[in-house]
Formats: sequence, C-alpha cells, structure tokens
Amino acid sequence: HRSWARRPLLDAVRSRDPQISRAAAQALASLPVQQEEKLRITALGGFKVLCGEREVLFRKRKAKHLLEYLFVNRGRRLLRDVVIDAFWPDSAPKAALNNFHVTFYSLKRSLNPHLQRREQLPYFDLDEGCLQLVPETFTSDVDEFVEARATARIHAAEGRIDDAIDRLQLCNDLYRGDLMEDNLYQDWAIGPREELRETYFEAMTLLAELLDGAGDHQAASRILRRLVAKDRTREELHLKVAEQCAKMGNPALAASQMRLCQRALSEDLGVEMSPATRRRFESLLSGC
Repeated sequence: HRSWARRPLLDAVRSRDPQISRAAAQALASLPVQQEEKLRITALGGFKVLCGEREVLFRKRKAKHLLEYLFVNRGRRLLRDVVIDAFWPDSAPKAALNNFHVTFYSLKRSLNPHLQRREQLPYFDLDEGCLQLVPETFTSDVDEFVEARATARIHAAEGRIDDAIDRLQLCNDLYRGDLMEDNLYQDWAIGPREELRETYFEAMTLLAELLDGAGDHQAASRILRRLVAKDRTREELHLKVAEQCAKMGNPALAASQMRLCQRALSEDLGVEMSPATRRRFESLLSGC
C-alpha cells in the first residue's frame, strides 16, 4: 500500500545526511499516483482543480497562474528560465529565481497541504533545469474535448453519423466556456484560448450539419443560435440559422435573422453585410 511506503521515506527525508535525504525525496517522487489522487483539471470556463475529491484552494494567485501556465504547455518540457521569464521578466535573476521557488513551493503545498519541505510531488517533473506537468497524473476537460472532437470527425468520415453526433454532443457539454475565462489577461493563454474557441465553433458547425442531414432542423438551429450568441459578427452562422428557419417553414424568422446579422455587423464592427452574404440571404428568402 502506498501509505506504508511513504512513512519510512518521509522519515528518511528529514535525515541529516544529505545523500539519504535526497534519495528519499527522489523515491517519494517516483511512487505511483493512485487513481483517487490524480488531479482533475477543468479549464473550459473557469480554472478549477480537484485532487481526488478535494477542491484545491490556492495559497497564492501566482501559484494558480503557474499551474495554469504548465497546463497550457502540457506535454512540453519547459526550461525553468523560460517559466521564470514569463512570470518575472523585470526582476533581477537572483530575485526571480527566489520568486519561482517560493511560488512553486506554494503551488505544491496547495495541492498537498501536508507536504514536507523536501518532499516532491509526482505531478511535476523538475529535472536538469526543466519543468513539466506529468501527463499521467491528471485528466482534463480540455483533453477530453479535443479527443471527442477528433473522434467525431473520424466517425463522420466513416459514415457513422449517430456516433459522430454523440461525440459532438459531448464536446458541447464539455465546452462550458472559453479556456480559463477567469484569467483573460495572460499573454501566454491567448493563443491556446483562440485555438480552442475555433475548434469549438468548427465542431458545433459540424454537429449542426449532421443534425440538419438527419432532419432535426430545430436542434441544428439551437446549436447555431448558441454559436451566434458567442460571436454575432459571423455572417456565415447567421445565414445557416436562416436556412434552418426556412427549412422549418418560417420565412419570417429567416428574414429576421438577416436583419440581426446586419445590425450586429454595424454595431460591433461598423461595416455592412458583404455583398456575397446579402445575395445568399436574398436568394434564400425569395425561395421561401
């Protein structure tokens, strides 16, 4: 049992002999993480971490941001100096290094409040000046979302439409908001956030197309309207909503969608609807 192995190692970590202490700390770090001790990271919407069933309460805001940074860069071994430069670019090297150690220790204590000073956690690999969030020690809604979307595309290409719709519905359920909406002002999060947002729009557009092909125009319209609510300046989405309205025999709603599109473009971007989109709207409405 893991707890039996930990007790003597914890005692050894406190040894006055530095070699024994160092070896014990390394042994502690190598102990396998049990399923209930894995981290569950949810980052679509707000950033939240569970350690087993316990919600992690971060002792310092910077410690939370450090974990967010490692999560955004999961799968990569980051040079410690790169991490330090991302968080303390204007500090002197010695002060920046000290800030890193204080913040990293605060992060580890947030994940395990009973952590001994020299004890390591298996969630992090800090070796030879590199730092990484260990993939086997956590699960996340982001990775599940990306995997579900990739699987859906394979199912759709193979003609397994029901399976594709099921995976895309899971994508919709998982995407409770943009990546780390509670931390919008970190430069290093902007790129990954926009990439995931575009992936979500692509996945939901595919879902609407599959639902449309299955004859469920109401469900397709509901998905598309949700996308328009997230970004009402996308002309193509307004047009797709209007198409679903027309297929449901409601030309008045289709015409209303055209007006909503023009108003959104005017108010948000100060531009007119593109001539190509206008022609498509007019063609659609003339056929109703």
